[in-house]
Amino acid sequence: MGTWHLPYIRDLTWVYSSENLASFIPRFYLVCFALSILFDELRSATGTFWTAVLIHAVGNAFGHPLAAGYITYAAGMEYLASISNGLIFVVLAGLLGAMIERRRKTNG
Repeated sequence: MGTWHLPYIRDLTWVYSSENLASFIPRFYLVCFALSILFDELRSATGTFWTAVLIHAVGNAFGHPLAAGYITYAAGMEYLASISNGLIFVVLAGLLGAMIERRRKTNG
């Protein structure tokens, strides 16, 4: 899933402008992994893939403009708080996916 996005990221230099790609790309793959768990659980819980498509579209529609023009990070802290691939976002997406899975399995 992450490799599909690489040409797009290459052209969006604001995504990684304050850091180098060597540190950005591994975290981006972690985000893709965490989001794939979350999106799959949303698909399983709702019975349709359109929920994941909608969440992805909303995330792109609001997340990219925020990250491009309004959100700034303290120097050297991008790895932690970046809206596109920060470790906080990785953990939150993974936890949300795990919570949905647990609720889905306990409810039947």
